[in-house]
Amino acid sequence: MSKPARERLPVEERRRQIVEAALQVIAWHGLGGATIPKVAQQAGVSTGLVILHFESKHKLFIGCLETLTAELWTAWRAAQRPQGRSPQQELLDLIMAHFQTQTPMEISEAVWGAFAGGEAFRKLEEAVTQGFYDERRCVFLTLIETLIADGAYETLNAEIVLRVICALIEGESYEAIFQDEPEVELEGTDLARESHRMICEDFLVLLSALFPKHFNQGGVV
Repeated sequence: MSKPARERLPVEERRRQIVEAALQVIAWHGLGGATIPKVAQQAGVSTGLVILHFESKHKLFIGCLETLTAELWTAWRAAQRPQGRSPQQELLDLIMAHFQTQTPMEISEAVWGAFAGGEAFRKLEEAVTQGFYDERRCVFLTLIETLIADGAYETLNAEIVLRVICALIEGESYEAIFQDEPEVELEGTDLARESHRMICEDFLVLLSALFPKHFNQGGVV
């Protein structure tokens, strides 16, 4: 009996399908265990098709990093779009943009962690993501300096505050990989919404301690 014909997808859709499968395989098996046959099996395609689109595992890994970085840019740009906000609202919105990407957070953060775990792959990650992190640093620093000046927070150092906020972003991302199951069983959108709410609460605790004239634990002032 002949096999059913595989659905023909536009090139970009097929590449996205393969990348999504690769992200899952990397999250589950690490970079060393993310072989092209495993990715092909997860995507439901042949190994030859994966090679046709990406040529090698190295280029597939670049595709994964480019996809995750593009998702960060998309969320970041969306958070920048609203006009007329206070600087404290803009800072909170940009922080939370890190947790609003298309790929589920437990997958994306496991993949980021995998790339950060080895020197060669860390350099690859830095090469792909440098532009995003450079812009983030510039925008965050401007907003932090604005809040310090506006609130006369004379004891705060903007560079140190920046490092603390970025460290908490990375910490929340890392925790997403190992988080406990919620006490109430949630699925899909409800689970994502609850995770987002809990992360926002954690940041408001930090921001209200740093900038008490601009934040409290309920939100922005």
